[in-house]
Amino acid sequence: MNSHIHLIISSQENELQDSIRDLKKHTSKEFIKAIKELPESRKEWLLAKFNYAAKRVKKGVSYKVSKDGYIIL
Repeated sequence: MNSHIHLIISSQENELQDSIRDLKKHTSKEFIKAIKELPESRKEWLLAKFNYAAKRVKKGVSYKVSKDGYIIL
């Protein structure tokens, strides 16, 4: 499992932070869905880790997959 991603992204309709927020929200939901539905040997461990991360930031979500923020180079 990779721990990060590199993107070249632009949008004429949205601010960069809005596009990144939407991308992270969508990929997080799909990632959790895939972990739950597919035969993943680390399912319980992964969900527990993401649940622990969500509880630490107290944003009212069950799982937190990615860190807040982003870096522009």
